[in-house]
Amino acid sequence: MDHSRDESRGSRRSDGGSKKRYRDDERRHDRRREHRGYGDVHEQHVEDSPEKRLTTLLIILGDKMTPTEINKNIDKVANVILSEYSKYETHVLKTIKNCFMELPMKSFIYGTLVGLVNIERSDIGAAVVKTTSQTLQQCLNEGNWHGAKLALKFFAELTNANVILPRTMLDIYDDLLTTLDEPHVKMYRAETIVRIVLSTLPYVAMQLRKKSPVVLDSILSKIERYISARYRIILEIDGSTVLSSVTPYIGSNVPYDQVDMMELLWIQIQNLKKNDWVCSILLKPWADYEDVLEKAEQHEVDKFIVREHPQEINNSLPVPLFRIFVGSDDESNIDFHQPSDISFFLVNDIVEDIIDSFEINRKECSKYLKDLPHNFAPKTFVDTDINESETKSDENVESDLKEDLKENIKVESDMDTPGWNKTSPPNTDNVNVNSGFKLEQIIVERIFGQVFRLPQPRYKPIFYHSLLIEICKKLSYSLTYV
Repeated sequence: MDHSRDESRGSRRSDGGSKKRYRDDERRHDRRREHRGYGDVHEQHVEDSPEKRLTTLLIILGDKMTPTEINKNIDKVANVILSEYSKYETHVLKTIKNCFMELPMKSFIYGTLVGLVNIERSDIGAAVVKTTSQTLQQCLNEGNWHGAKLALKFFAELTNANVILPRTMLDIYDDLLTTLDEPHVKMYRAETIVRIVLSTLPYVAMQLRKKSPVVLDSILSKIERYISARYRIILEIDGSTVLSSVTPYIGSNVPYDQVDMMELLWIQIQNLKKNDWVCSILLKPWADYEDVLEKAEQHEVDKFIVREHPQEINNSLPVPLFRIFVGSDDESNIDFHQPSDISFFLVNDIVEDIIDSFEINRKECSKYLKDLPHNFAPKTFVDTDINESETKSDENVESDLKEDLKENIKVESDMDTPGWNKTSPPNTDNVNVNSGFKLEQIIVERIFGQVFRLPQPRYKPIFYHSLLIEICKKLSYSLTYV
């Protein structure tokens, strides 16, 4: 995945501090105080404030829901935002930003949500685009490449929801790829930008191909020129020798092709292009609203600048593909996605995003990893069934929110919103029912892939140890056999 991120993110701070997550701090603190008997009336009031309820409503949107339930609840939350935005503008924008930056597995939901809101109130759509632009530029300024990827991915979903034009998305890509035109560009710098672009392209490629095929081909040609020159650059820094020394398997009898992750990602993108950019595992709730989304107003973004950073001298060498489970005998009847398939990258990338987002909270991390099948199309994972929801629906949260707010929020389940199609089935075309991933194997591979990462893991070993324990608890029915 994104091995070239800022090394300052490689482990927790030596002073014992940890990353601050807006989801965890106050709620964890309140629970601790209440358990010890320190809670008071004021604290309980803050916990149940309308702002807290709005935050909760956005955070749980899409959790453990079927595709049909996702569409239904996006409609309802869109109505809540339209009703309450004037009173809680700053809070709504902040929460949406935190959601797409810390819950990247649900970016497709938040993108569609903003698209529906943008139909009725383009000023809200413009504000979200501005917030996303500021977030991306800030990440680029700080060298926070992981954050830049997540913001760029949300721009891709805003393109799908017609909040920004496909040509605007291509302009963003072009702004980032100007890095490749710099004289004597460092490999770390070029590698990072190309990886960010390629990792977000599958989410929006169909729209780009449909609306701006010539510009898309130009972007791909620019990347192809870099990929072609990349091997020569590796040889110049003796990277091939180092790559061979860290390859998981050495010898003639290797279980899979020894390829580095950037090379593999380019192969996956090329195969996706040959398939006319169709990726069957992605959920596309926005596709059920295309007729009305086309009538919405689109918004422009400012030009992005990628500044140089001192740490760019680090992490210049390729990282090899790491796999553990390769074709067991008992899996002969299952058509698994091959590493050359873009689906292989997307699923693994999301798993690593979840680990990175929740490395301060192993319980939340294990929960979202367990629920990963709900973030992809049905049959993406074998031995899973997402046709029935497993948790309290957003409708119950909306009921609580309606009770707490001074003014009623009209979000009844049978409410009809003019111009919005609420009866069409979710878009799950081209799903191959005979193929799939094994969730527990993907999770274990990615965890150990980070543990064995050289020269050191991203986080302290105790985190991976604790996470594996939590995963074993939640997936005890299958993980014990892995």
